[in-house]
Amino acid sequence: MTKTHDLYVYPCLFEDVNSGLVWVPEKFISERSVVKIKHGDKTVFCEAIPMGKRFEKRYKEARGTGVNNELNKDECIVMSEYYRDKLCIHEDILKKKQVKFQIILFDCKFVRWGAENIAMMEHPQVVVGQSAQLGRLSIMLGLLGAFLGLFGIFFSIRNLSQESLSNLELISACGITIITMMPIVAGGISWVMAKCK
Repeated sequence: MTKTHDLYVYPCLFEDVNSGLVWVPEKFISERSVVKIKHGDKTVFCEAIPMGKRFEKRYKEARGTGVNNELNKDECIVMSEYYRDKLCIHEDILKKKQVKFQIILFDCKFVRWGAENIAMMEHPQVVVGQSAQLGRLSIMLGLLGAFLGLFGIFFSIRNLSQESLSNLELISACGITIITMMPIVAGGISWVMAKCK
């Protein structure tokens, strides 16, 4: 069962607005990871970084953030307005009221692969999101091509006599189609498993 955490929400620094990063307490993660953050019925996939002492010092010393020495890196989460809007976290509760979060890690590399793809599609920079969408379109076209290949094989089997289509040709065609489909299907399964976790 995923544990719910009560954390204060802080805005990220200006230079980190388009980074697609969220900083979380070190007790949740030990290294840079892709995570799923839930707040109520809203979710985001993003890269999370443990909030170390160097980040705490840089954040406190930054001008224009309005942050004093009350920043406690063990009880807060730092994120941009982009992710706060996606999670429906209003500006008036920043640094004032604890918010309930679920921070979900992906231990399985296979599921993490799907989570990384979703995080790219939800990235605040348009160029990253568009690249992910083009990759997704390529997968769909590849899947379509694989199905058309299968259709062609079965159509040939149905219309050609057994003498004109050798076993070697049939095995080769089926093998190539299956090999083509495997990474595409695996990517789709990984994406669904990450969404459902």
